Amino acid sequence: MAQLIGYDLPRRSVRAGETFPLTLYWRALAETRTSYTVFVHVVGPDGVIRGQWDSIPGAGTLPTTGWIKGEVITDRYMVPMAKDAPPWEYTILVGMYDSRTGERLKVKDTTRDTIALTTVRVE
Repeated sequence: MAQLIGYDLPRRSVRAGETFPLTLYWRALAETRTSYTVFVHVVGPDGVIRGQWDSIPGAGTLPTTGWIKGEVITDRYMVPMAKDAPPWEYTILVGMYDSRTGERLKVKDTTRDTIALTTVRVE
């Protein structure tokens, strides 16, 4: 349905309780009747999510039901970190799910339902 073709993470470090910008770039591979929600999870080495943002792409203005095959979508987020996030290196995970059922899309040819982008450090 969609391919993550890139991302921009202008800041590689953040303080606990702050937000950081993340831009995702998607390519529509097929049209869909399901409005998927994108999730961004920031996961510590202990496996706990300490930053998260879920949204219809484009802050709600670019639902996947309107994506046209071949189109590239720019999807910007401001991801909040928990106020009690320890000073660690965190992995940024992204994916999509159907908010009506909670079912996540699988990454093609895998059993995974998240894509690990990169890391961000809490200082």
